[in-house]
Amino acid sequence: MKRYYEEEFAEQPDLLSVLDVANLTGYSKMFIGKLIQEGKLRSVTASRVRYINKALLIDYLCTDEFDSILRKTYWHKKHVAIFRKWKRSWEPPSLSVPPGASP
Repeated sequence: MKRYYEEEFAEQPDLLSVLDVANLTGYSKMFIGKLIQEGKLRSVTASRVRYINKALLIDYLCTDEFDSILRKTYWHKKHVAIFRKWKRSWEPPSLSVPPGASP
């Protein structure tokens, strides 16, 4: 799932404001702030704005805790469904050794 979110958020900046994360996920700024207060998401503050590292956000989105949210947003449900389709179509890189090459 991590690879899916990395591709999905590739165009996003490395630091996302709480508002950006709320807009991306469909969860409220208050909910995102609660995740920060509870230590589930780490943030930094600059000029009175909290920012979340994109890589850490992706890590959290891949947790069982995030997946176990009972009242999922439309975005959350949509991306779970898209991920399932993406997972079936994604092929991992071949690890086989080409003929004539030494391992």
